[in-house]
Formats: sequence, structure tokens, C-alpha cells
Amino acid sequence: MKKSGILLSLILLMALMVGTSSCVKEVEDNAKPYIIVLGANPTYIRLNSSFKDTGIMVTDNYGVFKVWSDTSQLNLKQAGRYKILYYAEDFSGNVASAERTVIVRIEGANLKGNWNGTRTFPYPGGQSQAFSDSLIKPSTRRIYFTNFGGLHSAEIRADLLGALGDTLAIGKQILYTQDSNTYYISGAGTIAHDGKSFNVYFYLINVYPSGSDTLPGELQYFKP
Repeated sequence: MKKSGILLSLILLMALMVGTSSCVKEVEDNAKPYIIVLGANPTYIRLNSSFKDTGIMVTDNYGVFKVWSDTSQLNLKQAGRYKILYYAEDFSGNVASAERTVIVRIEGANLKGNWNGTRTFPYPGGQSQAFSDSLIKPSTRRIYFTNFGGLHSAEIRADLLGALGDTLAIGKQILYTQDSNTYYISGAGTIAHDGKSFNVYFYLINVYPSGSDTLPGELQYFKP
């Protein structure tokens, strides 16, 4: 009688376990991980400098299996807009993605130093002449010429415009004075995206007591 009671209890326990397991359904996880891009987005970095990724933060309701990134688009030697792609996968195979925009731009430090060049003045049709110049006092968005186009030794400010810093803007400035004449310079140009050459179209304006004259010119700068 005692053995039959134990056997009956085991049968009831097994039946209860089977019934309970049949009521439990496996939870489906269709939710992708959530990615937060940390730090500045877009991120600006100077041409030819190193990139330090500030990373991402990933959360998931059932846990993250792996995280990886793709930096194959990034080119630190050419000014431009690039994408860094981030991925995260959870244990159910759901994959999420996010991206960071990296803007590699030309800054004053990229232009600092000695340059060679050719000047066509007046432009077009004038004679081409070689010159040398030195660019100084670099900041993020500014640089100074010391011998602009070989025309005269004077500090001429140029601003670097545009998201990529590839546009030179030279506001009207005094180049030099002579007797009762004042010579002004103004111009604009574009910088090659590798930072190794640029051109400037300029105006030399001679202001004198009875009026003024304006002559256009072109400069080509290149690394020695």
C-alpha cells in the first residue's frame, strides 16, 4: 500500500510537470539593440591628423552578443565627408546599425610653411612669373600670407570657408602705400583636397586722389 501511494504521487508529479511545461511559451525577441553614438556627430578633424573614436553605447532587452564598426570609408589624407558605421547584434540575431559623420577639413596648420607659386598678372593674358611665399600664424579657420603672390611683403589675412575649409576668402586689405597711392588686395580661391596646392584669383586695386584702377590676377601655389 505504501509503495502504490508513492507510485501514484510520482505519476501525479510528472503529469503536473508536463502540464506546466506545455503552458510555458518561448518568448520571441524581435527587438534590435539600441545604439547611442557618443561624442560629436558630425565630428570635425584636421586633414592628415589622427582620428580617435569616442565610441558608442549599446543596450538590448536580452543582452548584446557582439559589437563592431566599419571605418573603411574614412580617408584622413583627403578633405571630405565620410561615414563610420556601427553595428550591434543581440543573442537572437537582431542587428542594429548607426553612423557617425566625420568631416575631414583643411585648417590653417595644413597651409603653414613655405610655398612656391606662379603669378599671372594681369589675368588673363599677362606674363607668368615665379615667386615664393611663406604662410604663417595658422588657426583653425585662418592663415596669413607674408609675400602675397610676390607682389609685396605684407601680412595678408585669408579665411578658410566651407565645411571642408577648401575655400580661401581674402577680404579687401591694404597691400602697401606709395606716395599718394594706396594699393589694396582682395580675392578668393580653392584649395586642393589633399592640401598640397591652391589657386587664388585676386584684384589689385590702386586708389589715388583722382580715382582708382583695378587689375585682376591669378596665383597658383604648390608645395616645394
